[in-house]
Amino acid sequence: MPTQVAWKLVYPMILLSIGLLAIGLIAAWNVHNQQRDSSAAIAKEVRSLINLESANIECREIRYRLNMFLRTGDRVNLQVIHDETPTTKTLLENTQKELSTASEQDSMRRAIDGFEAFATRFSALQPNVADAQESNQGQLEESTKAQLSELADSLLTQEVLEPLERCLDANQRFIEITNSKNSETAKNLMAGFLLLGICGGLAGTIIGLSVGRALGQSMIQLSVSIRDAAVRLSDARGVITLTQQSDLPGIQTGVRKLAEDIAHVVQQLQQRERELSRSEQLARLGQIAAGMAHELRNPLTPMKILVQAAMEKKDGGLKGRSLEVIYQEIMRQEKSIQAFLDFARPPNPEKSRCTMQEIINNTCDLVRGRCQQQSVELKVRLPDAPVIGLVDKNQICQLVLNLLLNALDAMPNGGSLSVELSTWLSSDTSLIPRLERDEMIEKFHSVKQHRTTIKAYDSLTNSAVRVREWIEIQVTDNGSGIDAQTMKTLFQPFSTTKETGSGLGLATCDRIAQVHSGVIEVESLPHQRTCFCFTFPKLDT
Repeated sequence: MPTQVAWKLVYPMILLSIGLLAIGLIAAWNVHNQQRDSSAAIAKEVRSLINLESANIECREIRYRLNMFLRTGDRVNLQVIHDETPTTKTLLENTQKELSTASEQDSMRRAIDGFEAFATRFSALQPNVADAQESNQGQLEESTKAQLSELADSLLTQEVLEPLERCLDANQRFIEITNSKNSETAKNLMAGFLLLGICGGLAGTIIGLSVGRALGQSMIQLSVSIRDAAVRLSDARGVITLTQQSDLPGIQTGVRKLAEDIAHVVQQLQQRERELSRSEQLARLGQIAAGMAHELRNPLTPMKILVQAAMEKKDGGLKGRSLEVIYQEIMRQEKSIQAFLDFARPPNPEKSRCTMQEIINNTCDLVRGRCQQQSVELKVRLPDAPVIGLVDKNQICQLVLNLLLNALDAMPNGGSLSVELSTWLSSDTSLIPRLERDEMIEKFHSVKQHRTTIKAYDSLTNSAVRVREWIEIQVTDNGSGIDAQTMKTLFQPFSTTKETGSGLGLATCDRIAQVHSGVIEVESLPHQRTCFCFTFPKLDT
C-alpha cells in the first residue's frame, strides 16, 4: 500500500517535470536561434554601414580631386582619380552584396550605374586633357572644362553621392527596425517565461490538490513550505497543503523534487534570457559605432582639406588660421573621445569637504561669456552661510556645467537662467537604502513632505548612513522646454535631440548623482519653463 501511494504522488510529478523540461528545452532552442539570427543580421548591417561610409568617402575624394584639377590644372589629381576609380567601383559592387532591403539595392544600383557612366566619360576626356597639356601650354578648351565640371556636379553628385546618401538612410532605418524587433522579441519572451513559471506553479498546485482528494478525507493534513523555490521564481510564494493517510516521508520527497525541478528549469530560462540581452547589446553597439564614426569623421574633413591644400602650395606650410582650425578640430575630437571614455569607464570619486558656493560660482563663471553673447540673464542665488558637502568637486562641477550648457542650448535667442542652492533638514524616521531611480524619487518626495530621515548609501564606506540634512541645486531656464516623448528617455545613454550632441551629458549627470547617493528630477513646460533639481545628502566626514 505505501508503494502504491508513493507512485500516485510521484508519477504526476515526473510527468510535470518532463513537460516543464521539454518546454524549457524548446524555449532555449528558440532563444538560441533568435539570438543567432539577430546577431548575424546586426553584424551584416554594421559591415554594410562601414562599406557604405567608405564608398561615400572615396566618391567624395574623387569629386574633390576633379574640382582641384579644374582650379589648379595639376595633373596629379587626374592620376589619383585614374588610380582610385577601379578600387571605388569594386568597393561599390562589394557593398551591394551586403545590402538586404530592396530600397538599398535600388539606390546602390543607381550609384553603381552613375559611377560607371562617370568612369566611361572620364576615360574619354583624358586624351583631350593630354593634348591640351602638350600643345596649348596646359590650357583646356572651354568645352572640355564644361564636360569635366558636369562630371563633378551632375554625375558624381546627383547620380552617385545622392543615391549613396539615400542608401545610408535606408541602412540606418533597417538597423532601427531590427532594434525594435529585438526589443519586441525580448518582451514576448519575457512574457512567455513568466507564463511558463506561473503555469508550472499552478500545475503543481492543482496536481497536489487532486492527489490529496484522491487519497481521501482520512489523510493527514500537511503544509509544505516552498520558500526556496518561491525566491528563485521571483514572486511565487505560497504553501501547498497535501493530505495523506500514511507514508509522510514519501509525500515530502515528491514535493521537494518538484521544487528542485522548477528551480532548475527557471535557471535555464534565466540563462537564455542573458543570451538574449547580449543580442540587444550588439544592437546598441551598432548605434554606438555609428555615433562614434559620425563624431570622429566630422573633424577629419576640414583638417584633411587644409593639409592637402598646404601640400599643394610651394612652401608646403600651415600658417595662421589654418593651424587654428586644425587645433580646434583636434580639441573637439579629443573632447568627443573623452566623453565616450568617461561614460564607459567613469573615474572613482575623490570626495572631500568642499564649499558648495565656491563650486557653483566657479562653474557659473565658465558660462558668463556665452550668456552675454546669447543675451541670457544669469541669476545665482546662494545662501549666506557656507554650505559644506562631502563631494567630488570636479564631478559636481561637471554636473552643474552640463545642466547650464543644456539650458543655454535651449535659449539661442536669449532668456533667463537661474541657479539656486539650498539646504533642508528632516526628522528621525529611516527609510530603505540603495533604491532604484524611480523608487528613490518617490522616497525623496516623502522625505520632503514629512521631513523624514533616509539611510543613504555611502560609496566610500560601502555602508548605509543616516542622513538628516540635504543639499539641493536647482537650474531653471525659460527656454524651449522638453516634450513628453523626449522626457521618457531623457537620462538614457545616447538619447539626444541635438544634431551635434553625443547623448551622454544627462546620462553622465545621472551617474554622478548616483555616486553621491542623490537623484536628479526634472519638470518642464514646453516653451515656458524647465527646472532640473539635484538633491543629495550632506554627509559628514
